[in-house]
Amino acid sequence: MSVGRRLAPYIGALLVVGHILIETAHSAGPTPNPLVCTPTLIRPQTVNKDGTPGKKCVFPFTYNGHKYSTCTKIDHDRQWCSTKAIYTKQDWAECLGTTLYGGGPGKACVFPFTHKGKQYNRCTLDDSASGKEWCANSALYDGKDNTKWGYCSYGSQGYPLLPNTFYARLQMIDLTANSSANMEEFYDRTKNRATVKTVGLLVPGDVTTFYSSFDTGELYIISDKGECEVDNLTESGEVTFPFNVVKGKDQLLSPGAVLKFGAAYESAYNGTDNVNGIPVKKWKSCIVRPDLNNITMEIDFFWSDPEKWSPSVGTLKSVPVMAQVYANGYDDSNNFIEISKVYDFGFFTDVLPKNPNIFLTPPGVFCKGRKYTKPSPALPSTFSFRLEGLDTRAGIITSMDEWYDFDYKLFRMDLKAEPGTGYSQFGTNPVSIVHDFNTGDAYVIDKVMGNCTVTPIRTGFAADTIMLGNNLTRIRTPEEFFDFDTYQYQYTGQRSVRGILCDTWIANRLWPDENGFASTFEWYFAANNVTFDIGAYNEANEPVMLVIDVPTVGVHLQYNFYKFSYSEPALSVYDISPCFKDKPSRMFRFALKGKYHGVVDNDINLFKYYIQMQVQQITQLSPLRISDVKLDYDSAADLIYVGATLYDKTSVIGSVTNPVVQQDLDLASLALEQQINSANFSVMVLTHDGKVVTLNAVPNTLREMIRTKSGNIMFTDGVKRKGRPSCSLSTPPGDKGKNFPILPDTFFTRLEWTQITDNQTIYLEEYFDKANDIAAIKATGLVAPGSTSLYISNFATKEFFRYEDTYCEAISLTSDNELAFPFKVVNGSDFVLSATDALKFGGTRNETYLGKDTIDGIAVERWTSCTTVPDLGDVTIRIDYFFTDPDSNWQAPSILPPQVPVYSIMSGSGSDFAGNFIDIYQTYRFVYFTSEIPASAYEDVFQTPKGVFCENRQETKPLPSIPNQFSFRLENVDKDGKYITGMDEWYDYDANMFRLDMKPQDGQAYSQFGTIPLKIIHDFNTGVAYVIDTVNENCTIQLINTDGMDSVNLGLNVTIIRNPKQFFNLDNFPFYYEGQRTVRDIKADVWISKRMWPFTATDQGWDAFFEWYFTTDDWSGYLGYQKQEKSMPIRLEVNIPELNSNYIYNIYKFNKDKPDMSTFDVTTCYMNRAFRVFQFQFSGPYIGVVDVEMSLFKYNVMTGVEILTGIRRVRLQKPVVTYDKQSGRTYFSLTMLDKTTLKGDVPLPITETELAVGALKLEAAIKAGNMTIDMLGADGISVVTLRAVPDSLQEGQRTQDGRIVFIDSKNPSKLCNYPATVGGLDFPSFPPTFAAHIEFTNLQTNKTVYLEEYYDSVNNRGAMRAIGLRDPDAKSSYLSNYKTGEFFTIEDGFCTVEALDNSLSMSYPFKVINGSEQMLTANEALKFGAKGYKERYRGRFTVDGVATQMWSACASLPDLGTITLHIDYYFTDPAFWTSPVGPATQVPVKAVITGAGTDATGQPIVISQVYKFAYFSDQLPNDPGLFQTPVGMFCDGRTNTKVVPTFPQHFSFVVEKVDPTFTIISSAREWYNYQANLFRFDTKPLGFGDMASYGSNPLRVVHDFNTGLAYIMDRLVGNCTVTPISLSGMDAVTLGVNVTRMRNPQEFFDLDLYPYYYEGRRSERGITTDVWISKRYWPNDLEGTMSTLEWYIATDDWQNYQGQQGSKVIPIKLQIRDASPDGIESPTTFNFLRFKADDPDLSIFDVRSCFAESAKLLVKFTMKGKYMGGIDKRLSLFKYLTLVTVETSIDDTATGFRVVRMQDARVDYDAVTDIIYFQFWMLDIPKIKGDVVYPVKELSVDDAYNKLAAIVNAGNFTVPFTTDFISTTDVTAVANSITSIRYAGNKNSNKPGSCVAPPNMKPVPKPTVANTFHTIFAYNNDVSQSAMLMEEWFDQDNNLAAMKITGTMNADDVSFYLSNFNTREYFSIDSQSKWSFVKSILYHKLMYMIDVYFSW
Repeated sequence: MSVGRRLAPYIGALLVVGHILIETAHSAGPTPNPLVCTPTLIRPQTVNKDGTPGKKCVFPFTYNGHKYSTCTKIDHDRQWCSTKAIYTKQDWAECLGTTLYGGGPGKACVFPFTHKGKQYNRCTLDDSASGKEWCANSALYDGKDNTKWGYCSYGSQGYPLLPNTFYARLQMIDLTANSSANMEEFYDRTKNRATVKTVGLLVPGDVTTFYSSFDTGELYIISDKGECEVDNLTESGEVTFPFNVVKGKDQLLSPGAVLKFGAAYESAYNGTDNVNGIPVKKWKSCIVRPDLNNITMEIDFFWSDPEKWSPSVGTLKSVPVMAQVYANGYDDSNNFIEISKVYDFGFFTDVLPKNPNIFLTPPGVFCKGRKYTKPSPALPSTFSFRLEGLDTRAGIITSMDEWYDFDYKLFRMDLKAEPGTGYSQFGTNPVSIVHDFNTGDAYVIDKVMGNCTVTPIRTGFAADTIMLGNNLTRIRTPEEFFDFDTYQYQYTGQRSVRGILCDTWIANRLWPDENGFASTFEWYFAANNVTFDIGAYNEANEPVMLVIDVPTVGVHLQYNFYKFSYSEPALSVYDISPCFKDKPSRMFRFALKGKYHGVVDNDINLFKYYIQMQVQQITQLSPLRISDVKLDYDSAADLIYVGATLYDKTSVIGSVTNPVVQQDLDLASLALEQQINSANFSVMVLTHDGKVVTLNAVPNTLREMIRTKSGNIMFTDGVKRKGRPSCSLSTPPGDKGKNFPILPDTFFTRLEWTQITDNQTIYLEEYFDKANDIAAIKATGLVAPGSTSLYISNFATKEFFRYEDTYCEAISLTSDNELAFPFKVVNGSDFVLSATDALKFGGTRNETYLGKDTIDGIAVERWTSCTTVPDLGDVTIRIDYFFTDPDSNWQAPSILPPQVPVYSIMSGSGSDFAGNFIDIYQTYRFVYFTSEIPASAYEDVFQTPKGVFCENRQETKPLPSIPNQFSFRLENVDKDGKYITGMDEWYDYDANMFRLDMKPQDGQAYSQFGTIPLKIIHDFNTGVAYVIDTVNENCTIQLINTDGMDSVNLGLNVTIIRNPKQFFNLDNFPFYYEGQRTVRDIKADVWISKRMWPFTATDQGWDAFFEWYFTTDDWSGYLGYQKQEKSMPIRLEVNIPELNSNYIYNIYKFNKDKPDMSTFDVTTCYMNRAFRVFQFQFSGPYIGVVDVEMSLFKYNVMTGVEILTGIRRVRLQKPVVTYDKQSGRTYFSLTMLDKTTLKGDVPLPITETELAVGALKLEAAIKAGNMTIDMLGADGISVVTLRAVPDSLQEGQRTQDGRIVFIDSKNPSKLCNYPATVGGLDFPSFPPTFAAHIEFTNLQTNKTVYLEEYYDSVNNRGAMRAIGLRDPDAKSSYLSNYKTGEFFTIEDGFCTVEALDNSLSMSYPFKVINGSEQMLTANEALKFGAKGYKERYRGRFTVDGVATQMWSACASLPDLGTITLHIDYYFTDPAFWTSPVGPATQVPVKAVITGAGTDATGQPIVISQVYKFAYFSDQLPNDPGLFQTPVGMFCDGRTNTKVVPTFPQHFSFVVEKVDPTFTIISSAREWYNYQANLFRFDTKPLGFGDMASYGSNPLRVVHDFNTGLAYIMDRLVGNCTVTPISLSGMDAVTLGVNVTRMRNPQEFFDLDLYPYYYEGRRSERGITTDVWISKRYWPNDLEGTMSTLEWYIATDDWQNYQGQQGSKVIPIKLQIRDASPDGIESPTTFNFLRFKADDPDLSIFDVRSCFAESAKLLVKFTMKGKYMGGIDKRLSLFKYLTLVTVETSIDDTATGFRVVRMQDARVDYDAVTDIIYFQFWMLDIPKIKGDVVYPVKELSVDDAYNKLAAIVNAGNFTVPFTTDFISTTDVTAVANSITSIRYAGNKNSNKPGSCVAPPNMKPVPKPTVANTFHTIFAYNNDVSQSAMLMEEWFDQDNNLAAMKITGTMNADDVSFYLSNFNTREYFSIDSQSKWSFVKSILYHKLMYMIDVYFSW
């Protein structure tokens, strides 16, 4: 039975009055008379099918097996009824109805009636404005007299109708259970939805919410812990909240039917009354309950009287006030049933709250079994996005950019690593990480330093990686990337995030991986109507946010997505060229036959991609190793020239299962040549007109470009080939030279073993630890391609473990060294050799020293030897060994011995024993070598793999012992079924008891009890099992199962409890010690065993491997009362290979303490059986003795009772201790259970003491004074004896209302003699924090006000919300901030602030402060606990059915005149009533204030008020906004308690703008440098505003406030527009007519001029923020509207990992609203992310593309200073400071040269001489003038250079540089080192900066050249031994020319130059950031030569 089914009666009550039934069965006493209910009714008129008057309806009548008490529309389109008790086809009639209201309650319709000349025979919808049927109550209705008509009702006379939408708060009071529950109901029939929130419905304090889903017919039941269950709304033909079934389809009930108010039952008007001071009208209904043996229920409904009372909220004239339900009768078993309930409506309105989420299940709540109504979004295979990551627990903000390409198996992520995270070992600089899943390699590129690290892809990196075990990975699919795999996501509706309307999905899954913790993943995707205008085109349905909650470990992660874009294939994004600067590479060129125009140029990027893919298929290289694809063409010959660079493979062994076989670079080159020459290289492309064209490579056109040692470039005719070494034994050995190196005793190495003759590469990892006598080799691809095998040598145990293809065996280890590469034979079995053995390192092979060499750029020393291999036959091999050169400066990446192996080549041949030829050619490349073994190896490598059982291994360590009693929590992970279950277990072998708490799963043990949580107790003393339903609290008693986890079957169903070893399955089969592993971060000893599963007497099962994890001896647990030392079980893993099943059992909270017998409480099983409750008293001290050791006291007393009575401890339960201060007595009560009548089968059953005998023994012992308890005294030393008071034993008796009352067992009549009034009880006081819902009724004004009050004295604050206080429907809020002494009043959308004092001048419910009324708190208004009131206890009273205690007080009000008040206070009686917030809580229920007198002027005053507490709790809601002014609410004049932080002088960020008006989301990136007066923003124009005229392409805009100019660059086309800065810019301040200046940081963020007030803290995007608000004109004072600006800035405890330096000030959000009350609803939102305050970088403001080449001057000079360890750490800052120094050196009072005209600064260095080379471009004066405040005359580029040259040449140029902003180091320019070069202009000019031709170079006649050509040539300089490679394209027909130069400054440097004669523009692009000054001289000479000898 599901929770939903169990809650069905509760659910019905939520909106169906009378359906909450708690039946009380009476088995003895006088026979009560059943209720007789006979309301006076006016039955509806009827009409037959032929129109004649029909017979009277018979109620109730039966139709299709169901009873109806009113007319119905079931199976008919109009209301009808049966005219007989049982319906027949002939006996029915159509109901005509009665009037509901309009002519007085209960008036009947008159049929026919005439209206507007038309006759009506039934109710009609004509002219009905409300859509409800109506009728006239007279024959003629003229439409004027409203008393002559009414809405129709069918069976309820004059009963009010509920609206189609309503919101209600009510209290359900159950008089039979002495309890109450609070409810909130939200009902919306217009959209078919409803929600009910309850408090205390199931148990006190419980909060349960019910959400209905009409579309799916589901009910979601959600607890306050976020637990959710799903139930079906449909039960055939029955009403199931809030639906009924019509023709098999759920239909939302009308409001009347929901509340059963006058719809399904006949209701008779019953006059007027008064409820809590409110005038009401009453109706009575009678309901027959066929499900309860046809008992009759009587329901009284109370509605406010519209003639005397007006509701404070909504449009209704009458609202429900109360309903009372009473019934009694006999059930099918003849038990008497009694029902008595009160439903008290504290609030009711037809206006729903403006919260769209009230009908949605809460965020983060997953409802198992919920129907899937909307599939998760389809995901592209390629995309990119910007991500903001929030760790709310750690308070950390990170950001990253990510690119994903599933087709290419590539992933890239740019981020700044957090300390302690996966990539923090690479430092804190921003890095770019590229994952190549083709090879398993990860490339980590430092974006500041430019260096690169290559590693295997980390298996713990989960963003893009799936871990496959054994450190292997693969790329995630798009679904896996977004965690949409494996687990289905439930659609939960639409919510707003960052102002964006989103569709949301949620799933339960494991985090961070399949072995992780249970968590919820909640995805937010933008809804269909939201447009993102961010990329090159508009997109929708993009991810917006992901929230991950992991409750068990307290993790809450939030990921905000920005700039999500679907990307085309673009391998250039994954550029890893920095990782190959020092690696071998080969450059090729070949030709394709075909057309370029119209074919290739249709999509050049796609064509390049096809080229890369074709090369990849041929060469078997990773796509990343194919780079720099370039194209050229010859239109005349129809040839397309393709160039590409192939990189060598990395030396890293990747971490993918089936890596793309990475060919050696040489072999790949040969393969490419072969395929091109054999005409097998072709590419298919799509033409402009949609045709597919195949382009084939021209055979024999492949050319390789090779750079010689002197730097020259030469072309080979094909591919350069390499040979291999060989030797002969007859060759005499060379000079032995140096001694051959020996490997260390401890090392770890990775090898790439390539068998070239077999075209096979095997990856090896070798671990050797001589100190611990252990070694291991891990091989990939040895047994079979892709396979992983492991070989372990344990010299301590003399065991060799071979693990291959899931099979493991242990073999005796010997020292035989017979050789068979790569194995040696031991006892006839192959053993894998170590590297030392295999390569004969240190052997007697006559190694000869050959000198020094270089391998892969590493300086090495080389040895060689020749040897024979007799075990292979007649084979001779040569081995070349390469070790690092200890004399070189080579720096190792790890801790190394003096020399380590780098490379080895093994080459040889011969014949085997059969005479067959053997060819050996193998290489061993040592990818990694260190003398330190990774700590993980001792778990992962030196031990057999987890879960692997190795045959024939030895037993080396015994299992730990298990105690006789323990408890633990168990988590069962079923990897096959993909589910997790949990249970708690208690075991006591000495007491023969076991308990299991669990929730059964379908098909498993105890599933016959459903899926509700169970408590199962096994008593092996009796053989009886108690199965307790923990929700319904029912119990089943049965025999203990013989096959349980705790029982042993002895045959014939006889069981005993398992002993501890049997309990943990440690018996029968041997366990073998494997070693130590870490599980859940705990060090554990591990044992493994092979045994049968399942455990059967016949051993008929499957082989299973049991692996036990116990904590090591150095771990201690503090989980119980005593320290748990050594060997606690923490995990069991069971693997069943034949079934492919794996189960994990995680053990938590293992506690060796003896379980308290209260653990085995079976009292629930005795609710309908014999049990007795006793109470007795102890004399002796309580304070300091009993109260400090309460648990021990209870244990001692219960043990004493067990000894004295012979009743076993399991039958003694429910100990309760109370203390009476007046008598000084300690009261102790307990429940004594009878023995069970069920007999179990156990070997030695005990004899149970009868209950009656035990009771007599207890009474006798207490009477004789034999019940004594020894306790430790208050001094902690002495022993105190407490003795039970003789004759104090009282037995509890249950009263008719279910209470337990203790009376003298000898005189039960005392129960009825208590006095009516008892004095002496202290008046209750309110708790320091509380939340209350109050219905405040002023009887003098006939007005009810609804209040919510929140009070927090701990933090000195209070809040109150009121509805209807000032005007009907008006909502107001009142906040008291006692820290600042302020009182805030928020009414009608406005806020006022007044001083707060302690004045109690009252005018209910206000107090007057400085002449102004302020809302009182309930505590003040009711004078609860106020001094001088002398409250007097009056006794117990019942209020609305609630048992209460009452106090009264009298008070005077001198501030109002001569007035006396009488106040009655009612609080729940904790002894007789359970409130919704808990049984021990005494809460206010009601207060009544009456008073009279005269005011100061003598006028009479009468006071009559009622305060009804609908809800009260000492726990405040988890809503930080309760005590804050509402979002967007500006309160002028408030005290500012916190200053807005100061923003830095330079920063950058990304901003997302959410415009609710146009539902458009746009994005921009901005850079701001106030010191340099520069601003840049990158954006995409939206089609309106300042940028609209520049089109829709993405723009880069730079504002130079030094000159007042804006540079607007089209990022796609590349053109530039220069204009004055716009006066309305976000960065500009207008100072007059077209004059601007730059905003300072505070102005930039609109933090100037107008004061900002601190509001408090709020959570935004999961980030805790401080919030400030201001009121100002926006966007500016001249053109703006009055608006509120609300800033959200991250609190100081949040850490920013979003840049190189980060920022302590982190803006998160700005919201701007119209200041009018309506503006709060639709703010414009700006979300900020990636806010960084890194070192200023002027290259960001690069405007060179806006200047002609003639306006540019390249300036170079050298400086003296340390680069490494200083400048390199903050290179950007050094560049910035140098350029600023240039600016300040040139500037004077009249002229200047601004930094924006200095661009592309580059730095190179010579570490030996400490020389720093610095160069930058100087730009000439812009031709357009801007308007700024203080214009400076701009110097020309030549004049500026002259001034700079004079300063540098004089040695006066010094840059003060700092890395820590504390100490500075001067970096001074070398005198006379400055030079300049201009690339265009007058060649005869001798001005500085011009390029003058050498006199010996004369122009030569220009050769005749074709109009269109492409050429490649090399320029070599023999003096400097350097060269440059030139490529030139010329197209005179299209007025275009281009040049590419490789090697201008170093071998890797590339520059591009483009001339567009159509636009008369010249573009210069440099690809590298470091230049060499010396080599660049050649560049200028070359440019001169090209210009003279080969003019374009």
